[in-house]
Amino acid sequence: TSPKLRGWLGRADTMVKVKGMFVHPGLVQKVMADFPGYSAYRAVVERKNNRDALTLFISGGDQSADAKSAIEDNIRKVLRIGGNVSFVPEGNLPADGQVLEDKRTWE
Repeated sequence: TSPKLRGWLGRADTMVKVKGMFVHPGLVQKVMADFPGYSAYRAVVERKNNRDALTLFISGGDQSADAKSAIEDNIRKVLRIGGNVSFVPEGNLPADGQVLEDKRTWE
């Protein structure tokens, strides 16, 4: 007879499960905390050949092969899963503040 509280509707967080491990946007920020000088970054989770694939898109800063391998090593250390790094030109990443994006589709 009294009004009911609706509570949480939908997802309350942007945490994503990748390769059996939970990945939180704060962990992606922790990966990039060791590498200052990059203007923007976004981790994208996709499904390729029925396997999860995490790619970290980064713009600005040092885009050398050494920097790429160092960031990939840090991804493995912090997230405990493998991930690829892809450098993109400045301004190609959306400025919506989203750090982790899940592009997988479930059929």
